[in-house]
Amino acid sequence: MKKRIDSIKIKRDIDECPDTSWLGEYSNKRARFSFDRKALNDMERGEYQYFNPYVNPFNGKTQAEKKELARQARQDYERMESLNRGHWYFIHIRAEAKIVINNVIEKISSGGLGGIESDSGEEYFKEIEKEELTNLTSILKELGFKESQFYEIEMQEGY
Repeated sequence: MKKRIDSIKIKRDIDECPDTSWLGEYSNKRARFSFDRKALNDMERGEYQYFNPYVNPFNGKTQAEKKELARQARQDYERMESLNRGHWYFIHIRAEAKIVINNVIEKISSGGLGGIESDSGEEYFKEIEKEELTNLTSILKELGFKESQFYEIEMQEGY
């Protein structure tokens, strides 16, 4: 069986369906710690009126701890509104190899990691890319490619 690796790329794509539940959720029902978007002039026509941040229960907390939770809730609200305004977004990073086995071209990809905040910083992105390359290398080894084949090709950035 003749096989080769044609290319290995790092792919950064926009994560279209990120999980933002850790920040909170929008609703037309007011919750205990809701932010009224209409009163704050952050609501457009057809949008939810309230942002209900994810807040740990206040029960048994000191006044200082409650104040800190309220500060965090405000920070989460502002972060979510910033996301909605397009100031940042989520990305998905994966490593992808184009391989040829018996003249059949296939693309093999690492599982990838999504939900990465676009303003996380280049150093963090590079760390994730390295992990994804490691995962892809493991997959390629399972497919019978030798490690020496990985170094014969030039690494490409696909974003």
